[in-house]
Amino acid sequence: MNPETIKETTYYKVYMSIIDAFEQHGMLDKLLISCHPKFADCIIQAATKYDDIVEKDVNKGIENAKIFITDYSSASYDAHYRGSYIIYYWEERDYLIENYQAIPPVNEENCDGVPVFSIDELMSEIKKAIANNYVMDPMYEERYKQINEFSDNKNGERLIKELKELDII
Repeated sequence: MNPETIKETTYYKVYMSIIDAFEQHGMLDKLLISCHPKFADCIIQAATKYDDIVEKDVNKGIENAKIFITDYSSASYDAHYRGSYIIYYWEERDYLIENYQAIPPVNEENCDGVPVFSIDELMSEIKKAIANNYVMDPMYEERYKQINEFSDNKNGERLIKELKELDII
Protein backbone atom coordinates (compact mmCIF):
# COMPACT_ATOMS: atom_id res chain seq x y z
CA MET A 1 0.00 0.00 0.00
CA ASN A 2 1.03 3.57 -0.40
CA PRO A 3 0.73 6.36 2.19
CA GLU A 4 -2.49 7.70 0.69
CA THR A 5 -4.41 4.42 0.47
CA ILE A 6 -3.24 3.34 3.92
CA LYS A 7 -5.02 6.36 5.39
CA GLU A 8 -8.36 4.85 4.34
CA THR A 9 -7.90 1.60 6.26
CA THR A 10 -9.49 1.00 9.65
CA TYR A 11 -6.11 -0.27 10.85
CA TYR A 12 -4.47 3.11 10.17
CA LYS A 13 -7.43 5.01 11.59
CA VAL A 14 -7.24 3.06 14.85
CA TYR A 15 -3.53 3.80 15.16
CA MET A 16 -4.16 7.48 14.54
CA SER A 17 -6.98 7.60 17.11
CA ILE A 18 -4.61 6.14 19.69
CA ILE A 19 -1.90 8.63 18.77
CA ASP A 20 -4.44 11.47 18.99
CA ALA A 21 -5.63 10.28 22.42
CA PHE A 22 -2.07 10.12 23.75
CA GLU A 23 -1.45 13.59 22.38
CA GLN A 24 -4.65 14.99 23.93
CA HIS A 25 -3.72 13.49 27.32
CA GLY A 26 -0.20 14.93 27.16
CA MET A 27 1.32 11.45 27.00
CA LEU A 28 2.69 11.27 23.47
CA ASP A 29 6.22 11.07 24.88
CA LYS A 30 5.22 7.76 26.51
CA LEU A 31 4.01 6.16 23.24
CA LEU A 32 6.10 3.86 21.08
CA ILE A 33 4.39 2.20 18.15
CA SER A 34 5.74 -1.17 17.14
CA CYS A 35 4.02 -2.93 14.28
CA HIS A 36 4.78 -4.90 11.14
CA PRO A 37 7.77 -3.17 9.50
CA LYS A 38 5.93 -2.55 6.21
CA PHE A 39 3.04 -0.93 8.06
CA ALA A 40 5.52 1.06 10.13
CA ASP A 41 6.96 2.41 6.87
CA CYS A 42 3.47 3.43 5.77
CA ILE A 43 2.76 5.21 9.06
CA ILE A 44 6.07 7.06 8.82
CA GLN A 45 5.32 8.14 5.24
CA ALA A 46 1.66 8.99 5.88
CA ALA A 47 2.16 10.78 9.19
CA THR A 48 5.74 12.03 9.17
CA LYS A 49 4.99 14.09 12.28
CA TYR A 50 5.07 10.84 14.29
CA ASP A 51 8.06 9.06 12.76
CA ASP A 52 9.99 9.41 16.02
CA ILE A 53 7.46 7.25 17.91
CA VAL A 54 7.48 4.37 15.40
CA GLU A 55 9.82 1.47 16.18
CA LYS A 56 10.32 -0.75 13.12
CA ASP A 57 12.06 -3.47 15.11
CA VAL A 58 9.17 -5.35 16.73
CA ASN A 59 11.51 -7.12 19.14
CA LYS A 60 12.82 -3.79 20.45
CA GLY A 61 9.26 -2.54 20.82
CA ILE A 62 8.26 -5.57 22.87
CA GLU A 63 11.48 -5.42 24.86
CA ASN A 64 10.90 -1.78 25.86
CA ALA A 65 7.16 -1.89 26.49
CA LYS A 66 6.00 -1.21 30.02
CA ILE A 67 2.45 -1.32 28.67
CA PHE A 68 1.69 -3.41 25.60
CA ILE A 69 -1.49 -2.52 23.73
CA THR A 70 -2.72 -4.95 21.10
CA ASP A 71 -5.85 -6.26 19.48
CA TYR A 72 -5.21 -9.99 19.16
CA SER A 73 -1.51 -10.33 18.49
CA SER A 74 0.24 -13.31 20.01
CA ALA A 75 3.16 -10.92 20.58
CA SER A 76 1.27 -10.01 23.74
CA TYR A 77 2.42 -13.30 25.30
CA ASP A 78 6.04 -12.39 24.63
CA ALA A 79 5.44 -8.91 26.07
CA HIS A 80 3.73 -10.43 29.11
CA TYR A 81 6.65 -12.82 29.59
CA ARG A 82 8.99 -9.82 29.55
CA GLY A 83 6.92 -8.05 32.21
CA SER A 84 4.66 -5.72 30.24
CA TYR A 85 1.23 -4.68 31.41
CA ILE A 86 -1.09 -6.06 28.71
CA ILE A 87 -4.11 -4.18 27.40
CA TYR A 88 -6.35 -5.61 24.70
CA TYR A 89 -7.92 -2.79 22.71
CA TRP A 90 -11.06 -4.25 21.15
CA GLU A 91 -13.03 -1.26 19.92
CA GLU A 92 -13.07 -2.81 16.42
CA ARG A 93 -13.79 -6.37 17.57
CA ASP A 94 -17.33 -6.62 16.18
CA TYR A 95 -16.23 -5.08 12.89
CA LEU A 96 -13.38 -7.60 12.58
CA ILE A 97 -15.60 -10.56 13.41
CA GLU A 98 -18.26 -9.44 10.96
CA ASN A 99 -15.88 -8.67 8.10
CA TYR A 100 -13.45 -11.55 8.53
CA GLN A 101 -15.94 -14.18 9.71
CA ALA A 102 -13.65 -15.33 12.49
CA ILE A 103 -14.18 -15.31 16.21
CA PRO A 104 -10.86 -14.67 17.94
CA PRO A 105 -9.76 -17.31 20.45
CA VAL A 106 -8.88 -14.58 22.96
CA ASN A 107 -11.84 -13.10 24.81
CA GLU A 108 -12.84 -11.50 28.09
CA GLU A 109 -12.88 -14.86 29.89
CA ASN A 110 -9.41 -16.04 28.94
CA CYS A 111 -7.27 -13.03 28.03
CA ASP A 112 -4.08 -12.40 29.97
CA GLY A 113 -4.58 -8.65 29.99
CA VAL A 114 -7.20 -5.98 30.53
CA PRO A 115 -9.79 -5.77 27.74
CA VAL A 116 -11.00 -2.28 26.80
CA PHE A 117 -13.57 -1.31 24.19
CA SER A 118 -13.18 2.42 23.67
CA ILE A 119 -10.45 5.00 23.46
CA ASP A 120 -11.63 6.51 26.76
CA GLU A 121 -11.37 3.12 28.50
CA LEU A 122 -7.93 2.65 26.95
CA MET A 123 -6.59 5.93 28.25
CA SER A 124 -8.14 5.32 31.66
CA GLU A 125 -6.52 1.88 31.88
CA ILE A 126 -3.14 3.27 30.83
CA LYS A 127 -3.31 5.87 33.58
CA LYS A 128 -4.35 3.17 36.06
CA ALA A 129 -1.41 0.97 34.99
CA ILE A 130 1.04 3.83 35.46
CA ALA A 131 -0.44 4.71 38.87
CA ASN A 132 -0.15 1.05 39.94
CA ASN A 133 3.47 0.82 38.78
CA TYR A 134 2.50 -1.54 35.92
CA VAL A 135 1.42 -4.35 38.24
CA MET A 136 -1.27 -6.51 36.64
CA ASP A 137 -4.24 -7.97 38.44
CA PRO A 138 -3.29 -11.49 39.66
CA MET A 139 -6.20 -12.91 37.63
CA TYR A 140 -4.36 -12.03 34.41
CA GLU A 141 -1.16 -13.58 35.70
CA GLU A 142 -3.05 -16.82 36.38
CA ARG A 143 -4.53 -16.78 32.88
CA TYR A 144 -1.09 -16.24 31.42
CA LYS A 145 0.24 -19.23 33.36
CA GLN A 146 -2.54 -21.38 31.89
CA ILE A 147 -1.29 -20.48 28.42
CA ASN A 148 2.47 -20.55 29.08
CA GLU A 149 3.69 -23.27 31.37
CA PHE A 150 7.14 -21.78 31.96
CA SER A 151 8.27 -18.30 32.99
CA ASP A 152 11.70 -19.14 34.34
CA ASN A 153 13.89 -17.74 31.53
CA LYS A 154 15.03 -21.25 30.59
CA ASN A 155 13.07 -21.77 27.36
CA GLY A 156 16.28 -21.65 25.29
CA GLU A 157 17.85 -24.38 27.42
CA ARG A 158 14.75 -26.55 27.08
CA LEU A 159 14.70 -26.02 23.32
CA ILE A 160 18.36 -26.95 22.92
CA LYS A 161 17.88 -30.05 25.06
CA GLU A 162 14.90 -31.15 22.97
CA LEU A 163 16.72 -30.50 19.69
CA LYS A 164 19.66 -32.61 20.93
CA GLU A 165 17.30 -35.42 21.98
CA LEU A 166 15.81 -35.33 18.48
CA ASP A 167 19.33 -35.40 16.97
CA ILE A 168 18.69 -32.12 15.18
CA ILE A 169 21.75 -30.51 16.70
